[in-house]
Amino acid sequence: MEEVLKVFGVNWHLVLIQSVNFGLLLIILHRFLYKPVMRMIDERARKIEKGVRDAAEAERRLQNAEDERRMLVSVATKEADEIINASRKNADDIKASILKEAGERSDKIVADAIKQAEEEKKKAIEKSKSDIAKIAVLTAENILREKLK
Repeated sequence: MEEVLKVFGVNWHLVLIQSVNFGLLLIILHRFLYKPVMRMIDERARKIEKGVRDAAEAERRLQNAEDERRMLVSVATKEADEIINASRKNADDIKASILKEAGERSDKIVADAIKQAEEEKKKAIEKSKSDIAKIAVLTAENILREKLK
């Protein structure tokens, strides 16, 4: 075997020293380069995983907030409709009350006007009776004067 190594020009001692150097280089690289790089990769993977979890949580919270907003809008719309309907009913009640009161006032005004007209009519009839009686007396007096003359 030694002859084969000499034929190819391989030096044993040199191969052994280079193997030890390569082993030391692997140990040094493993300790100072590979482990820190793997730690950084693991750290980065954890950060990415945490970012994905946080994004999923934020999406879930956003969906919950959107659902809550829809529910609040729905409740507010229902309350607004109820308020509008109550206001309309209240306005209709007030309108009916005002119309009833106006009808009662107009009926009273008409009744008062009829009563006043009746009183005026009675007064006019009384005055007419007294005027007619005066005229009749004056006419009778004039006729008697003419007959007596």
